[in-house]
Formats: sequence, structure tokens, C-alpha cells
Amino acid sequence: MDAVRQSAKHRVVDVPQGWEFYRAQKGYRGRSKRRPLSITRMKPQADRATEGRVNPKGVPCLYGARDLATAVAEVRPAKNEIVTVAVFKATKNLKVIECLKYHDEIGVTSLLRAPFVNGRYQYSLEDVEQDVWTDIDKAFSHPVSQSDDRADYVPTQVLAEIFKDEGYDGIFYRSRLSPLGVNVAFFYPRVARVQKSSELYVVTDIKTVSEPYEDVEPPTKVSAAARSSEAT
Repeated sequence: MDAVRQSAKHRVVDVPQGWEFYRAQKGYRGRSKRRPLSITRMKPQADRATEGRVNPKGVPCLYGARDLATAVAEVRPAKNEIVTVAVFKATKNLKVIECLKYHDEIGVTSLLRAPFVNGRYQYSLEDVEQDVWTDIDKAFSHPVSQSDDRADYVPTQVLAEIFKDEGYDGIFYRSRLSPLGVNVAFFYPRVARVQKSSELYVVTDIKTVSEPYEDVEPPTKVSAAARSSEAT
């Protein structure tokens, strides 16, 4: 944990006041005439805060995305489902931990490539830091599902608490539901507010791509194909 605290200092991104991002929620108001959800509903509510990669249950955290498509994809909508999207703006200058740098790397590659000399593997502290942060980046980006074991959230929640204790305002992390999409999670919802009136969007298409699953040591239980999805 001390190593994470120290190395996180090299991953700080300054987010200026007025920086904008998107937040989506499933649903709308009205029957005869459909309207976007209210501003209050678009904000995280303490009594409705479910457990996530960054926050424990009951502790509200402001999740969003850098672009509209990613924000919509992250709520897992069905085809023809209507989604409300709001634009939020940072109310002050913020410091955010960037969890994107090594996201596309293969874990422990640097350590596996290290030469074995005089009974020891010769690798640098930089190699160790890169491999550790590769796993951290991927852990935060792993999609949250209602079927997940909530205990799986504990490691990333602990990391988020460390960043929070160090005075940082949130994290950036990669979305696995939208190509090259970037998500943001702010520890305190008050650091941003709705910039303008929310808008309704309808999901017109959902694309699913499958490919054969390959692994060095196949798990005992695995589906016939690994599936990745993106929502448009």
C-alpha cells in the first residue's frame, strides 16, 4: 500500500474547473410525453448508492465518462431502451489519479522477461511498478455485474480509499464496454454539477463480437467463447 501511495504521485492529472463529462441513467419521466429524468435523479443518492469498483454500498460516488457513447454503454442498456444523459461540469480544480497508462499491457511481462543471473531474476523497480499498475488499471476497468461476488470489489475499494485519504478527488480508468472509452469516478459528488438540461437517447443498436477463448491454463469452467460487447 505504501508503494501504491508513492507511485500514485506520478499519475496525477490536473482537471480544471469547468471540465465536462457525461453521466447516463436508464429511464425517463412521463407517459404520454417522455421527458429526461430530473437533475436530482441524475445525481448519486446516498440511500440508493449500490456497491461498485470504487465505492462501498451506501457511500455515493459520482461515476461518469469522457464521451457520450461510453456513458451510455456503461449502464448496459438493451436495444430500443431509452436513456437519460446529463452533462456535468467540475465546480473547482481537481486532482485525479490516472489508471490508463498500462491498461493494454499484458500482466507480469516485464518480470517474465527478466534475466536470471546468479540465482536471482534481474528486474528493476520500474518493471515491478509497471506490472503492478497494469493489474490495478485492469481491475478498475473490469465491468461491474449484478451477479458479481461483492467481495471481488474489496481490492479496488481499498485502493480508492487510499487515493481518497491522500487527498485526490477521483480516478480515470478505461472502459471495457466502449472502444477507447474513458470513465471517471469522483469520490465526492459535490465536486461537479449538471451543466445543462438532460437529454433522452434511444439505443438503436448493440454489437456483440465473439472469438475463441485461449489461455495457458484453461479454467475448469469457461464458456465456449469470450464475449466483448459495445453499445452504440
